Amino acid sequence: MDLNLYFAWAAWITLLVIVLSRPLADLLQIKFIRKIQLKRKWLGLICGLAVILHVLVYAYTFNRPLTFLFDLSYWNFSRFTGWGGLALVTMIPLLLTSNNYAIRLLKRNWKRLQRLTYLFFIASGIHIYMVGGKWFYTIVPMGIWLVVWVWAYFLNLSKRNKVEQ
Repeated sequence: MDLNLYFAWAAWITLLVIVLSRPLADLLQIKFIRKIQLKRKWLGLICGLAVILHVLVYAYTFNRPLTFLFDLSYWNFSRFTGWGGLALVTMIPLLLTSNNYAIRLLKRNWKRLQRLTYLFFIASGIHIYMVGGKWFYTIVPMGIWLVVWVWAYFLNLSKRNKVEQ
């Protein structure tokens, strides 16, 4: 396996932990998962670093200057490159704002910005699948995340409604 793929899989696995930790913590009420959820900022930094290394090693391995990101043919969403580019573009603001200074500066908007994580996750999953990733490693975790996230959303919604009554 090429070195860039190791970084890609490290980013994907870290991203899976990030997006699954919150809904699983809400549903299961297990302290270990709650502790992981509290470390999402650090996991996000690790994930972002892995993505950057993936792109740099990819560019070096295939002798492509980083200017390929500015080529319009790269942004074709019928190919894996468009989805990878979307994942990269959504990851950059997440990485840049994963610090206490950004939280203080952006206030409520920081949480809104962090919702880009879901777009980053979906674009990454599609990118990996289109590169040749097995559906079991990409589409299935995305489906599991969707079910768990919706379940946790409605559970939290019903809890909020009971508090309001």
